[in-house]
Amino acid sequence: MLALSFIFFSCSSNADDDISGIEVKLDFVRVDSLMWAYANAYAEDSNMNLYEGFDKYLGSEEEFFYEFLNIDQVKRIRRLSDELADSVLKAQMASLLKEEAMLRLLDTVRKEFPYDMDLVSQLEDPLKRLNKHFPEIQLPKFRTFANGYMPGGDMRSVDNVVPIPNYFGFGLHYFLGKNYPYYPENVPAYERRYFKKEYMAFAMAREITEGMVAQLPRNQSPNLISGMIREGIKQYFLERLLPETADSVRLRYTASQMEWANIYEARIYKELVDKFFESDFKIQREYLGEKPFTSSLSKESAPRIGEYCGWKIVKSYMKRHPEVSLAELTEMQDYEKILREARYKPEG
Repeated sequence: MLALSFIFFSCSSNADDDISGIEVKLDFVRVDSLMWAYANAYAEDSNMNLYEGFDKYLGSEEEFFYEFLNIDQVKRIRRLSDELADSVLKAQMASLLKEEAMLRLLDTVRKEFPYDMDLVSQLEDPLKRLNKHFPEIQLPKFRTFANGYMPGGDMRSVDNVVPIPNYFGFGLHYFLGKNYPYYPENVPAYERRYFKKEYMAFAMAREITEGMVAQLPRNQSPNLISGMIREGIKQYFLERLLPETADSVRLRYTASQMEWANIYEARIYKELVDKFFESDFKIQREYLGEKPFTSSLSKESAPRIGEYCGWKIVKSYMKRHPEVSLAELTEMQDYEKILREARYKPEG
């Protein structure tokens, strides 16, 4: 089911948040440091045999790079032998790591994330909570890397977290602080706020959530309420993985946007209620799409108010249905039933 494929205080006293008896062992490797060693070796000796360099510095993580670079697909499309596929892998890594700009980036990453920095501890608690609610789950291996930036800046190319079949990769080059000057220009400022090392666990939890919560049914035309409730389930799931994280962080709001949403909760509901069953893509984009604020309201408004309202609906539903487990909630696709049984209607 898993498609792997603390920061600020907030009120949470759910008994399910107790993880004192849960243990997880993470297979965690700083692959970015191995890449740094390879790049440094080449910078000192440009006559180094790059294939031998791969074997010496990166060979222990060949399986990770094989999956990360999707060499299986390359091998299938180009009908390569195992030996030629191996050469493609090593050639790609050599091409990347012999670049001077790549060495500079790896140096920057190493300064921001010293090799002895404890990155595992901030990941453990959300994974313990995941294990508590899904005890049969198989955790992947965790790896860090740095591979540069796509020039276009499309958010789909931002590989700060990369879930692949047997690994979960962290692109540390996207956690260098919101003011790092070399991120792609088109990445919006409201996304850069989360490009800090303190948000690695949050970024991981978001990816986990996307994989765990059931997709919208393919045989149904999505309407606004179905998108709202699914996003609300994801927010509720995130809240259970990160109970000490502020609501504003989970929703990716500024403090003032969070305050606005809480003050105008009833207004948000009234704005949306007549549109719940609309299937117009423009309406869904307006209330669920990524943007700095809700354009139909004001520049001070919070964005994605459909997600905010959906989260409130799901919280109300779960409060009225304590017998529903988190695992059961993630599988639910009868969004209209959740809406009805939540009986959510803020006053104001």
